[in-house]
Amino acid sequence: MKFSPLHPRQIALLLLPLLLLSSCGRAPTAPAAEIDYGKHRDLAGLVAAILVESATMGNFDEFEVDSPSVVKDPARGSNVPADRFLLFYEGTDVTGMPSIGLVTSNKPDFSSPVIDREQVFAPGPPGTPWEFGATDPSVLLDQRAAENIPGSERRYKMWFEALSGTAGEISTIVYCDSADGSTWSTPVAVTGLDDALASVSFNAGSNGRIVDPVVVLENPDGGIERFLMWFEVVRQDPIPAPPAPQVLPDARSSVIGFAESLDGIAWTVRDAAGSSGVLAAPLLLPRAGSIDGGGLSAPGVALEIDSLGNVLRYHLWYEAQRDLGTNDTTIGYARSTDLQFWERFSLAVLEPSSDSIVPLPFDSDDLKQPTALIEEVVEFGDDGPFLLWYGADEEDLGNLGIPTPNRIGYAHGQ
Repeated sequence: MKFSPLHPRQIALLLLPLLLLSSCGRAPTAPAAEIDYGKHRDLAGLVAAILVESATMGNFDEFEVDSPSVVKDPARGSNVPADRFLLFYEGTDVTGMPSIGLVTSNKPDFSSPVIDREQVFAPGPPGTPWEFGATDPSVLLDQRAAENIPGSERRYKMWFEALSGTAGEISTIVYCDSADGSTWSTPVAVTGLDDALASVSFNAGSNGRIVDPVVVLENPDGGIERFLMWFEVVRQDPIPAPPAPQVLPDARSSVIGFAESLDGIAWTVRDAAGSSGVLAAPLLLPRAGSIDGGGLSAPGVALEIDSLGNVLRYHLWYEAQRDLGTNDTTIGYARSTDLQFWERFSLAVLEPSSDSIVPLPFDSDDLKQPTALIEEVVEFGDDGPFLLWYGADEEDLGNLGIPTPNRIGYAHGQ
């Protein structure tokens, strides 16, 4: 994704400061303003999902929808009807098999959809890396396509987590591309990311997995174009000995790593200190006693750039787990100007809705899998400039152990 610069008047920053902490272990830095998000609401004024499970027997997304990835393509504004926004998501059927679906609309809340619940990537045949499903898509619009640059004709690029092995316990990050967002090339497995699993610093363990990639294309003026990827490494944590805090039986913490590539297929894992490959360390680690003390998952990234394409700031949202004794998660936020020093808000930028509201909001339990865009121009009546989509589920108030489906929500902030 590529974004134009934000005019100062487009962002109304609140004066309430939050202390920021660096991923490099520095002391708290200068206070920073909060991004104030408002959640999407229905006509009755209640917080509401913008996409829910189809609940139609046999549909690929019959049971739940989550893991959104949103692209804004201005060229589709001339379509009849127009559908500038494309929402790619993970849809799960009643057997638990995940696929990738697509909804398009001319509005960021995806009301009045043009393409509605199209399955663009189904589980593959036996022997393929995605035979047990396609999950966690990350899609970007290659802005070079508008300039007719050779090699960019297929304007949409997708990376997703492919599942294979027994019951899908093997994760492989794969890449494919498309000219229209509906028909995609045969995926190919990317290379280089496994160095994170071999890195002592990542401490992934024998059963570590790389999941939830997010990719952006950096296109600086006069510089080298490169793809940047942030990804989650799920670690195999040892169970603490008593009297350690309570830990869920299947608890596994996670960290966020970083890699770069010139073609989107061959990747080099890097860290903030300049190390690469198996010597690289995670970009963001859990902070004890904080909103992400139990782990950081599912990064979502947007670039703030100037008129020449140079990056002014990298914005990163992520799923924050407070500790390994609970699976409750919120949305955390970090930012950087150089990919080396990252500042993290000490508080979540988006919290679950109250579980005392009737009817129970769809996002009253966990918030997860954020993805974001930054609007380059905000006109009167528009949302923005920060647009955020996320997965969520509702609280199980009766503690009956009955799974509540994930659904997709939308929020916009200043």
